[in-house]
Amino acid sequence: MRGPAPPPHHPGHPPTGVLHNLCVRADRQGHGLGSLLIDAVLGHARRTGLRTVLAATTGAATLFDQHAFARIPPTAAPPAWAAELDPARGSRVFRRLL
Repeated sequence: MRGPAPPPHHPGHPPTGVLHNLCVRADRQGHGLGSLLIDAVLGHARRTGLRTVLAATTGAATLFDQHAFARIPPTAAPPAWAAELDPARGSRVFRRLL
C-alpha cells in the first residue's frame, strides 16, 4: 500500500498528502477494513512529516467523518489537485489536519 501522494507544493499550503481511491469491496464493508486503511495512511503521513491529508469522495463520507476529516471547499485545497476533481460527479473535498 502506498501512502498519500504529495501534490505539487503551493505557497500558503502546508506539506499535504492526498488519499486517492479508498475502496473496500462491497462484501467486505462494515468489518473495519476502511478504518484500518485510513489509520495506516494517517500514520504514514505523520511519519513522513505531512501536516495535512486531503481526500475527495462522491459517495457517503461516513468513514471520513469517523476519522476527523472536515469538509472543505475545493478552493481551500491546493489548486493543482482541486483542478483534477470532476464537479459533474458531485465530489466533496475533505481535509484532516495532523
